[in-house]
Amino acid sequence: MNPQRISITALAFAFALGIGAPALAVTNSVTSGEPVHLAYNTRLIPQYSAGEYDGTLRLTINANGIVSGTYIPSAGGPRVVTGGVNGDNIWLDFGFSGRMHVTGTIRNGHIVGYASRGMQQYKFVANVTAAN
Repeated sequence: MNPQRISITALAFAFALGIGAPALAVTNSVTSGEPVHLAYNTRLIPQYSAGEYDGTLRLTINANGIVSGTYIPSAGGPRVVTGGVNGDNIWLDFGFSGRMHVTGTIRNGHIVGYASRGMQQYKFVANVTAAN
């Protein structure tokens, strides 16, 4: 078994621990090489100001670690998301030309990391709501 397949299988197992029965389908699809589809509620918290920005993130994680999807902020239109997973490390680019870049970890149905958009820094938190 190649290292990326092991990483994705471990990722799927972590989701199974974090979100219960729906994630068991994730484990089965990853081991068969099928992409994993996940939906998240997200929070983007500015580092140097008050408030937060909420949204919905829908990701597809392929067995080779390539991530693609869509981000829909609570105020605004959808944005394309691309990225990758290696073990429990994840990186995501939101919008074209990397308008916002997130690096973080993905464990137990959660993504926690930091984002930058221009000079502004944010904490990025995503909690899985659905898996299939």
